[in-house]
Amino acid sequence: MEPYHLPVTFFLALFTCQAARTVDPSTDLSCQLGSSVDLAMGLPKGADFTAIILHSVNRRKGVALWQAGHPVQVLNTHYSKRVTLTEDTRAFRIHHLGLEDTGTYNVYMQSPGSPTDVVLKAYTVFVFNVTATPAQLSNGSCSLDYLCEVGWPGVKYSWKNATSGDTVAQGDFLHLVLHPKGSKDQYTCMAQASSSRGSWDVTPYEHCHSMSGAAGYLKPALPRGSCLLSAALVVLVVVLS
Repeated sequence: MEPYHLPVTFFLALFTCQAARTVDPSTDLSCQLGSSVDLAMGLPKGADFTAIILHSVNRRKGVALWQAGHPVQVLNTHYSKRVTLTEDTRAFRIHHLGLEDTGTYNVYMQSPGSPTDVVLKAYTVFVFNVTATPAQLSNGSCSLDYLCEVGWPGVKYSWKNATSGDTVAQGDFLHLVLHPKGSKDQYTCMAQASSSRGSWDVTPYEHCHSMSGAAGYLKPALPRGSCLLSAALVVLVVVLS
């Protein structure tokens, strides 16, 4: 097999982002820690291209490169063995998401004879880790301490009541005292980074009702704007001893 060489224009793409033409608005995706996300290429029908590149804006490095008829080549060791191509949707799939995968990703198209790489898609991926520490109270009630985090320095957090839309806490921490009459209430952790925003919904009373006396994983409500997941959505529940 002949050695595979990256096209020279790939290296230029890493330094000409500002000159690239954006043809699609940015999409914000909220994902669960440990799951997978699909970043569709948005390749125009009949497009003549030499390569499609997934680029991490935060890391300022290429993530993966795809050329028709070739397997995806991972360009950064951080993503080693974690990036594949979905043939049916033509998307880069990043597996086993960690908090450090939170950030902005661009999909570039290189065309023969073109000095400028076109930005086909722009994504901001928020990888959420939400933990809940419950304590049983009397009369079917409980208290819950939630901690919400994404792997992005400088993110501003807040919590909202998903039903009323009211902000109930500023910051990543939320303390609740729950009663049976509020068993349907949902709360949303909001993470704001510049002009991008991610959100993660939880139904707290389910965590009170389902406690078994041992640490475990419980399924929350689906987040709005959820990414495509390959794993079950979970909130880690730490039971007080």
